[in-house]
Amino acid sequence: MNPQCARCGKVVYPTEKVNCLDKYWHKGCFHCEVCKMALNMNNYKGYEKKPYCNAMEQCSPAVFRSLQMEYSMCIQVAEDEDI
Repeated sequence: MNPQCARCGKVVYPTEKVNCLDKYWHKGCFHCEVCKMALNMNNYKGYEKKPYCNAMEQCSPAVFRSLQMEYSMCIQVAEDEDI
């Protein structure tokens, strides 16, 4: 049985399947949540199981800031563990 697309809910056949972020997508449905730019495995960023483009800072500033905060918290934890 073929899986359903995470965006449109229709069946995804093997020739059009993108498997990313623990979901299946049609190639045409795998696009940035904000600007709708077509994405592939080399030019996306995942956040909360949703795809975004690499231009996230301009495209989705709120998501970009959230990722920066998560990253800086990880850096702080890593630095604290080295002490």
